[in-house]
Amino acid sequence: MRNCIHSLLLLFLLASVSFADTGDGGTESVFSFGAGARELSLGGAAVADPDATTAPFWNPSRLARAEHIAMTGVHMPLFDSDASFQYFGAVIPTLDYGSFGVGVFRLGVDGINGRDASNVDMGDFQEERLALYVSYARNIRDYDFGVSLTMQHQSLADYSATSSPGLNASVGRTFDIGGRWLENISLVAVGLNILQPQTRLANENVKYPLGAVFALATDIHPGGNLSHVWTLSASAKKVDNARARVAVGLQYKFANLLALRGGLQDGRSAFGAGIDIDLVRFDYAMIDRDLGTLHTIALTTSFGKPMSVRRIERAQKREAEFNQRMVDQFNERNKEMIAQLIAEGTNYLASQQPADAKQSFDRALFLARGTDVDTTRLHVLAD
Repeated sequence: MRNCIHSLLLLFLLASVSFADTGDGGTESVFSFGAGARELSLGGAAVADPDATTAPFWNPSRLARAEHIAMTGVHMPLFDSDASFQYFGAVIPTLDYGSFGVGVFRLGVDGINGRDASNVDMGDFQEERLALYVSYARNIRDYDFGVSLTMQHQSLADYSATSSPGLNASVGRTFDIGGRWLENISLVAVGLNILQPQTRLANENVKYPLGAVFALATDIHPGGNLSHVWTLSASAKKVDNARARVAVGLQYKFANLLALRGGLQDGRSAFGAGIDIDLVRFDYAMIDRDLGTLHTIALTTSFGKPMSVRRIERAQKREAEFNQRMVDQFNERNKEMIAQLIAEGTNYLASQQPADAKQSFDRALFLARGTDVDTTRLHVLAD
């Protein structure tokens, strides 16, 4: 039988792991730990280029560059306990209306055995914390703009509390450098809790702090070889009443198939790897924390054609439709002219002017060669 106090202590310690890094007195959300095995294996530095499915948390403007409809599931057991940390994210990009994303966190323990002061079994209950991120992003004049509306809920047995809505916003841009080794660099700025959420606990309002993140990422192709890609990520985060935190991460990817990763934040390391197979990716992260090592796994799936391909296909379709309209208009004008010339030639014949009639019919035949007009009558008239 699991001990209630022990389970709740584990949750408190998990929260303290996240809060200890911020130095903000424990007001920052426990979910500030982050989402995604890839991002966590890079030390949380991949703010400028997170996966689109984790972008609702890290950087909503990243959704504007999403290539596929995609979803991801992340699971992290918390040390040697019954507590676990999960994340689900999804993104839906559109051609005309920007990209939409959602991220859902869950942290909790199920099946906690409750007892009263007399040690009487009160049955099992659960302690659970949830967070919801609903995001939207759009590219405007080469800049990516994104927002995330956030809300958190926590419950313990029959007690529960839900925060007021919060708002994160970000703006980013990717600059083309055009070098043989260095093709581009992405820069982003993220505002955290611009609209500050509050949760009422024990007759006291707890307000989450304002914060800001500045980050960059760049791809490096040694010797211009596209089969070997190094991605360097860096970020700096500042939260109210807390010291700034700097994180750096490095990823090596071979043949767009296998990725090896490492990251560092505040002297704590993280490592991981990922495998891409068509539209499915598996990621793993090993993260060094105060209480020990955490292991995270994630599975990401994508669907349909890439947005870049869909844009090209739509442009080609629109061009073909435009060309067809031009051809149709040209043919309609030719048909009108052919009808006028036939009428003109017929009048000439009636007026006993065969030379002028033949000239009109010949002109009509010339125009009819490029138009779907039956020329049998024209040949008869011309003869």
